[in-house]
Amino acid sequence: MSINPHRPRNRRGRFCRPGEEDGTGERAGKPCRPAKGWPKAKEKIFFRELGIVCDLGLALKAAGLEGEADEVPERLKADAEFLAKWNAAIAAGYALLDLEMLGRVRFGDKRPEPKTAAEKKLRAVPTAVALQLLKHYHARIKGRPEAAGVPQPRPLLNAREIRKRLDAKLSDFNRRMGGEG
Repeated sequence: MSINPHRPRNRRGRFCRPGEEDGTGERAGKPCRPAKGWPKAKEKIFFRELGIVCDLGLALKAAGLEGEADEVPERLKADAEFLAKWNAAIAAGYALLDLEMLGRVRFGDKRPEPKTAAEKKLRAVPTAVALQLLKHYHARIKGRPEAAGVPQPRPLLNAREIRKRLDAKLSDFNRRMGGEG
């Protein structure tokens, strides 16, 4: 087994290709392409469609940006305004999906005919798929710290107050277990 001592290593000490020693995975000398913006009209259409059914492919297609799917992750990382609009559109889309599912439960087959294109798109989502999407979305939101709101500070208690509360709980427990309390 021959070991090539001339093979370059990155900052972490791992073997890499020549020119990738900086550790970014990019070849040295190759400039990193910044995320570019979209025309405002297309971006508005994109976020409107994303806010209806939360489908990236359909939103890109509706806005005429089919070839731009690879730029979305770059823009989410680099552009705070884009990220804020993205989160708002996703939240709005899932709120609409929640309402659609409530309508399905409440009215069943007797639902009124959809009046708008958004309602038609939401009706096209199968119930099983919609329930799975909502389940995963709510689980993700529940785990997000900013979704819980601002944590309320707990009031500081002195040692005497803590002892009183602890004694009350212990005596209650003792009574429930058959003791005198």
